[in-house]
Amino acid sequence: MPVQQPETNLERLHLDQWWEGHSLLGQLVRRVDETAQQGPLEGARAALDEFQDALEGHFEVEERIYFPLVERYAPVQRDRVRLAREAHGVIRTQLVKLQELMAAGERKAARVCLGALLGTFREHEIDESVLVETLAEFVEG
Repeated sequence: MPVQQPETNLERLHLDQWWEGHSLLGQLVRRVDETAQQGPLEGARAALDEFQDALEGHFEVEERIYFPLVERYAPVQRDRVRLAREAHGVIRTQLVKLQELMAAGERKAARVCLGALLGTFREHEIDESVLVETLAEFVEG
C-alpha cells in the first residue's frame, strides 16, 4: 500500500495536540507518584482521579483520531497501533483494580498495583512515542 501524504494543516494541529497531551499526562503521572510516596495512599486519590480523567480523554482521541492517521500514513505501523490499543485496555484494567483496592482499604496491594500501573503507563508512552514520531515524519515531511 503506498504511503499517503497529509492533506491539511489540521493533521499538524492534531500532532501538536498529541504531544501536548503526552506532556500533560507525564506531569500527572509524576504528581500521582509523588503524592502516593509522600503519605497515605488516600492522599493520592485526587491526583489519581485527575490522571484517570485526562487519560480517558487522551485515549479516546488517540483511538479516534491519531491511530487512524498513523495507520493511514504509515501502514507498516499497524501492529504497533494494535499493541498501543491493547495497552490502553491493560491500563484501564489496572486503574479499575487500583480503585477497587483503595476502596477496600488494601493499602499495600494498592501501592503495588499503583507501581505496576505507572510502570505500564510509562512503557506505553515510550512505545507510543514511536507512533508520534512516525506521524510527525509524514505530517512535517
